[in-house]
Amino acid sequence: MVAVDSHAYASRLRSWHPAEKAGLALATMFIALAAGSSLTEVTIAVLMLVMTVGLAGIPPGFYLRLLALPAVFVLVGAASAGLSVTGPGPGAGADFLVAVSLGNITTGFTAAGLSLATGLLLRSLAAVTCLYFLALTTPMVDVIWLLRRLRVPALLTELLELTYRYIFVLADLASQVRTAQSCRQGYASWSNSCRSLGGLINAVFRKAGWYSRQLAVALAARGYQGQLAVMEAEHGRCPTRAAWLAGLEAGLLVLAWLDRGHYLG
Repeated sequence: MVAVDSHAYASRLRSWHPAEKAGLALATMFIALAAGSSLTEVTIAVLMLVMTVGLAGIPPGFYLRLLALPAVFVLVGAASAGLSVTGPGPGAGADFLVAVSLGNITTGFTAAGLSLATGLLLRSLAAVTCLYFLALTTPMVDVIWLLRRLRVPALLTELLELTYRYIFVLADLASQVRTAQSCRQGYASWSNSCRSLGGLINAVFRKAGWYSRQLAVALAARGYQGQLAVMEAEHGRCPTRAAWLAGLEAGLLVLAWLDRGHYLG
């Protein structure tokens, strides 16, 4: 989380208006999810990767490591959705492209199941790259600024802001506790590791409660009236860039329409 936030602040697209980046990411993700076109999904994934790594300047190695975690879950989920199981009977397993038989049970992929799994995989990866573009180019302070401009209820934005803040606080606390435990051979064996992990979780949860009580006292002492008053930076708009991004989205829509209509082969 710290690395993601650092790269978002150092991004070359940091100066772009948050609405432009959020609009690009969300509109492109909607097209990826609704188009039902493999060509469009691959195009979106490549486009978002190029914009995030090439245009925003995010290190390729870091981006690929970040992408590996959801890719594993997406791959497992897509494979599970496309898997077919048949029981005993005449012609059982005849339609499988790849299959494994255990007794009377045959498990494998049919042409339809493989097509379904591939579609889910491409659609999910395209959506993930859109979210990563937003996360790696837009710091959370800009996201909260945009939510306030969109008139999202103050309670929700403040909860988001405080939660995001305490992710870093608790992560730092957990790191300190783990370092102290490691210095005392807390992870030298399996049994020690289990005890140390339990102690770490206990310490973090207890400290979280203490931090929340201290925060309530501090806010009350400063006359909290139900809304946090913070300084906000102003973001300039660029009509030319907004028009270019709108044209990009229109191009993706045309590509999806052509591919769905089989005009591209």
